[in-house]
Amino acid sequence: MKKIITALDEALQRDESVALATVVEVKGASPAQVGFKLLVQPDGSVVGNLGGGALEQRVREEAVTALQEGRSRLVHYTLREEGPGALGMLCGGEVTVFIEVYQPAPTLLIVGGGHIGQPLAEMACIVGFNVQVVDVRPERATVPEFDPAAITPWTYVVLITEDHVADEQALRQVLDTPMAYLCRHDRQPAQGGGYLRPPAR
Repeated sequence: MKKIITALDEALQRDESVALATVVEVKGASPAQVGFKLLVQPDGSVVGNLGGGALEQRVREEAVTALQEGRSRLVHYTLREEGPGALGMLCGGEVTVFIEVYQPAPTLLIVGGGHIGQPLAEMACIVGFNVQVVDVRPERATVPEFDPAAITPWTYVVLITEDHVADEQALRQVLDTPMAYLCRHDRQPAQGGGYLRPPAR
């Protein structure tokens, strides 16, 4: 248990996503018992165990899927050879597992802290984003400079400077980053809106 908690803490410190699978209910014969835990990384590597075998393999696969979708879930398995949810096992029991997804809090990076950027930053804070504002005027910024290397898969980027040239410069720098989302404010709405890119996952 201590090893799992330590691994979970270390993953969170590194801003990595992980899934913690916990056995929450057992009926009948099962290699897993209530409280057994398995920490699963996105690549399928694990810390801990649920008793091994087909059950643990299925939970590992389900946890990787949960990480890809970013959603926790409750799953039920039947440790029989046939029937709904059957795993091809002879134990005969039933196991319910809660798979809890841990992901870093999303960051909203606003390039441009003007009359639109500032209220956007305030609204983003209210809904739970870590907010960073970059601006050529230090009094309007929350971080000292624009650093594309700091952009992660959990960073949402908004380009909204007062200069379309600066927007374009920033756009060129962020296009090859692993950002989750990108929006560039269009100062000419009649031309069809801004630049949008959905998560590439």
